[in-house]
Amino acid sequence: MKIVLVDIQSKTNLIINKDLSGGFGTSSNFGKSFFSKALIKIKKDSVKVPILMLGYLSRILKDNGHEVEFSTTDKLSNADLYIIYSSLIEHSAEINFAKKIKKETDSKVAFVGPFATFKPEIFLEISDFVVAGEPEQFAMNLNDDIPKGLIASTKLENLDDLPFPDWKPFKIDTFSYSHYLNKKNVFTSMLTSRGCPYSCSYYCPYPGFQGDKMRYRSVDNVLNEIEYLIDNYNVRSILFRDPIYTLDMKRAQKISEGIIKRKLNIEWVCETHFDRLNRDLIMIMQDSGLKGINVGIESPNEDVLKNISRKSSKKSHQEDLINFSEKLGVKIGAFYILGTEFDDKKTIEQTIEYSKKLNTSFAQFTLSTPYPGTKFFDDISKNIYEKKWDNFDIYTPTFSSPNFSSE
Repeated sequence: MKIVLVDIQSKTNLIINKDLSGGFGTSSNFGKSFFSKALIKIKKDSVKVPILMLGYLSRILKDNGHEVEFSTTDKLSNADLYIIYSSLIEHSAEINFAKKIKKETDSKVAFVGPFATFKPEIFLEISDFVVAGEPEQFAMNLNDDIPKGLIASTKLENLDDLPFPDWKPFKIDTFSYSHYLNKKNVFTSMLTSRGCPYSCSYYCPYPGFQGDKMRYRSVDNVLNEIEYLIDNYNVRSILFRDPIYTLDMKRAQKISEGIIKRKLNIEWVCETHFDRLNRDLIMIMQDSGLKGINVGIESPNEDVLKNISRKSSKKSHQEDLINFSEKLGVKIGAFYILGTEFDDKKTIEQTIEYSKKLNTSFAQFTLSTPYPGTKFFDDISKNIYEKKWDNFDIYTPTFSSPNFSSE
């Protein structure tokens, strides 16, 4: 069967990264001023992260004997099945492409991804089937008999059973994370674990799709994929996409020790929580090629953090590790959220001032955005006034607050 994996990219003037924000995607629409457009251009040239799910699907489907292609446009192909990745920020274009397929061809259409998982009713009326949940188990069992309706795909408990992603259908030379990593290097991303047990699942979309139970790949399996990426694609730069890469600190240390022992010449970045970091771990990770760490700060205000169920590290611990890392040459990217339902002008100004105090190499400010599948979305639903899913892009206000206006 000929299968086309589809990642619609219609907003070519913006930075679209669908693998971010728990797989719902981000669209970095900073504004229309000269400075905003300059920032968009800079980020567009430096951050392009592949959709890991599609890399896994490509490998699994090929291993099952299917012919696989990849497309980022609404151009039709002579395919038996189109599998469209569902996002918030390209929702309209994805829906329109599905309608075009059904109108002009006899091909079958399917949707995968977190958005289709949590809002399948949106996609079922214009597709043959929707895969709810992580789709790899479904893909392993897909034959020429195309299913109908809502398909529940169970999670793989042993992640070592997954093959390594296939990047041949994708333009791997266009992937980039060059604010941290050497732009001349071939870059891609990896996932060494799935799940997150932290209580910030209240607003964070990662645990909703991956679950709150941690599933780890073995250290050898992770190291073998790094070797595979080097040998097959000449990859030298990697972003580990685990929500909390160092949750198991001993395991993270063993991976770094393995990189050093096997003499794997790579540079890499991860995302984690300050509670799962210390100076010794940062040093061994740097020895294995660590160039940067992304961390969620969200807000310095304890009441705001408590109300959004965010477990934060002590400020003294955050500040110590930030200063230590930056002096060591490991850049820190701090993430902040503005405009939660518990924010007001004063707390937002506190967040901005605290970011200045921390003075990390990079700082990202986004607007509080309710994602389907989170308790935050359910709690705030009566106040959500934005009707267009494309605008749930982390830079557009979507719900009303008594403390501030959208403007």
